[in-house]
Amino acid sequence: GGARRGLSVAPGSAGYVYGVNRLYVPRDVVDAHHGPLRTAWYGATVMARACPAKIDILGLWMRSAEDGANVAIHGPSMAPIEDPHPSPFGALTNYATSVARYDSPAHMQQSIEIAMRDQRISEQLGKPPLVEDAVRVERVPMVRVPIAMPQTTVDIHSGKVFEVRSYTLDEFVPFSTSTASPADADGEALLRWLEDKFMPLFEAGGGRIACFLAQCDVPAQVSSCRGDDAGPPKQSAVNTADRSPNILWVAEWDSRAQADAFYAHISADPCAFKGNPFAAPDGSALSRYARIEITWCEGLTLGSLIESATVGSHYEDRHFHQPRQH
Repeated sequence: GGARRGLSVAPGSAGYVYGVNRLYVPRDVVDAHHGPLRTAWYGATVMARACPAKIDILGLWMRSAEDGANVAIHGPSMAPIEDPHPSPFGALTNYATSVARYDSPAHMQQSIEIAMRDQRISEQLGKPPLVEDAVRVERVPMVRVPIAMPQTTVDIHSGKVFEVRSYTLDEFVPFSTSTASPADADGEALLRWLEDKFMPLFEAGGGRIACFLAQCDVPAQVSSCRGDDAGPPKQSAVNTADRSPNILWVAEWDSRAQADAFYAHISADPCAFKGNPFAAPDGSALSRYARIEITWCEGLTLGSLIESATVGSHYEDRHFHQPRQH
């Protein structure tokens, strides 16, 4: 066989940290509070971009009123998880996901501190509906997986639907923040499987990647807008046993039917998951996928996850979605 294409991250991406913010609300308020929740969280996101920190929000995906399903699945059995995010306020469901880009972990922390001191943002988080419904707010530092590059910015009014997928994996070793690369053999094997097996199938099925991120070696932060203790972040509402995701990716589809057809095809392929280190050796089960979470969303604001000057220049004309030649 020929030489394998390198999986090193392109110049300009190593060093960046991507803060994945996920909002969880009680399942029983989604329908009743959809409009106010949407307005309030979108407003808080816009304020974060406009505040003195100028947080670089690259994408915001929120559940749509019509088809915003959120499901969680136990990988080894592929059985639904009825209550994936238990809390003192009842079962929680994912409502919104956003991705922000920072120059470094220190820049991320400093930017968040500046934003939280902004009066408009603190007032937005401290009044209904967020003070009542934003029970769990995750901030998970991640790095970009190069397999997902490059992709162009999508027109948010194009009628596309977006699928936000997150995986909570057993024995996952976070990627290196400084190099944006895997820190163990499983991570390397995961990138090989994505490049050689998954991405060709995914692209043939009509899907496109908006972003593909992996947890890095910077601790996640989980807080709540609810709780009795004074001052943010409020912690009394947080279930500390609820693990944050290790992998998150956002797919763009023409329709739910197109996505369903792709997943039916890959599920029927007995070899599709062979080589994935978090699956059984024969690919028959997703044995180390403790939780697969899927939320169907609409994109409210999208930016390119790579600088336009990077595409085609620093990637050395590599085609990430094509299998290597042997």
